[in-house]
Amino acid sequence: ECFVFDKRVALGSDLRETKTTQCYACLSPLTVEDQQSPHYDPPHTCPHCHLDEQEQLELRLRNRRRKLDRITSPLPGSIPYNNVRPLNVAQRFDGFTLLDYLRNAHPHLGEGYWERECDEGRIHQKYRPVRGDKPVRAGEQFAHLHPGTTEPDVNAKVEFLYEDDQIVVVNKSAPLPVHPSGRFHRNSLQWILNEVYRPQVLKPAHRLDANTTGLIVFSKTRSVARVLQPQFEEGRVTKTYLALVHGNVEWKQTVCEAAISREPANCGGRTIDEEGGLPSRSRFECLHHNPDGTSLILAVPETGRTNQLRVHLWHLGTPIVGDPLYLPDRRIGTAQTLSVGETMCLHAWKIGFHHPSTNDFTEFETVRPDWARD
Repeated sequence: ECFVFDKRVALGSDLRETKTTQCYACLSPLTVEDQQSPHYDPPHTCPHCHLDEQEQLELRLRNRRRKLDRITSPLPGSIPYNNVRPLNVAQRFDGFTLLDYLRNAHPHLGEGYWERECDEGRIHQKYRPVRGDKPVRAGEQFAHLHPGTTEPDVNAKVEFLYEDDQIVVVNKSAPLPVHPSGRFHRNSLQWILNEVYRPQVLKPAHRLDANTTGLIVFSKTRSVARVLQPQFEEGRVTKTYLALVHGNVEWKQTVCEAAISREPANCGGRTIDEEGGLPSRSRFECLHHNPDGTSLILAVPETGRTNQLRVHLWHLGTPIVGDPLYLPDRRIGTAQTLSVGETMCLHAWKIGFHHPSTNDFTEFETVRPDWARD
């Protein structure tokens, strides 16, 4: 048989029209029996190219992986570019000069930093440099120019686990910041995924430290985020972590309720603040002791404070192996983000929440990292 005219009319060897047709999608010849199949859905699928839901998901995730590889080879933030960061004047700085606002809003950058930035014309408003003595008003916006920016390398080997019309679930690698901040902008999970899913703009439903690996959930639209994000903010989700800690812990199970500071300390991380801190609660279970003097811990945060599990385990005298900030003997380090190749042994292993469209409780689980396997 051959197809003529619009390439959908089949002719037999006697040049008479037959009942065979052709799939619009994969161009396979379709017999009468093929056309009666429930998988024949012109112009989309036929019995030869039909994929069930799981196969469609696997194909979609493979395509996402290929696009991710293209976007991150080389890493987008490792190529010099002109970075522009917004500066928004809060109410408490109303009436300050621009220079005083910048000094007070970002005191950690040190004496003289903002004077140099203003003198070199790197603070703009409406694409024009602004003098440091200009009075500012609450709600005003400025731009901080960083020409020739390059960012530290990250581990962008993200694993796509699930996707539908409303959510995306990935297994985050480390070190990899979730949000653009500090030294990281393009080399962040959110920026990279937004390039993969463009023109969609994904919104993370919760936080995960740059040094922490594991599950993180994204909303595909604002309307989905309005349903999903409050579940995380109000503690209506389940989270289970795995942690490898220094020391053979003496307990099988324990709870830590030490309050955690509201603001970052000088080190950039949170610490214990029993008087003015935020109420915090974490449950821990020792899975086993290792011959090298470490313990594998199952960790469940019942509140969602910044650095909560890291701070609580450090407070208990059993800090996480590889943590650059919360060190043994209750010491505090100076580094916040690890270099590529270094490992902090904290992994977001399981997560459960109510799906925003069906309200069904949905749970995801990743494979254990090498350091957490029996």
